Amino acid sequence: MKAFIIGMTLIVIGVLLIAASAIIPANVSSSSVSSTSAGFAGVIFLGPFPIVIGGGNPSMMPTLLAFALGFTIIALLFYLVPLILNKKTEQ
Repeated sequence: MKAFIIGMTLIVIGVLLIAASAIIPANVSSSSVSSTSAGFAGVIFLGPFPIVIGGGNPSMMPTLLAFALGFTIIALLFYLVPLILNKKTEQ
């Protein structure tokens, strides 16, 4: 039950951060960013498989791919390590 509450709390915090980033404008000077360039990017996880989506600046894609790969490895570790440790304790 404690893990469920922690998981739901993290999901709610994530949703609130995404909502806040959509509402609060970023403080970026107009000289460093072109006013005509707009882009979006994101990573969607379906199980352990990341799907990287985006449009606009293509230089964001390698960073997002690295981010997705890193989180995929972390997710697999969180799944596999307890599974392996459980098999060792049963023997």
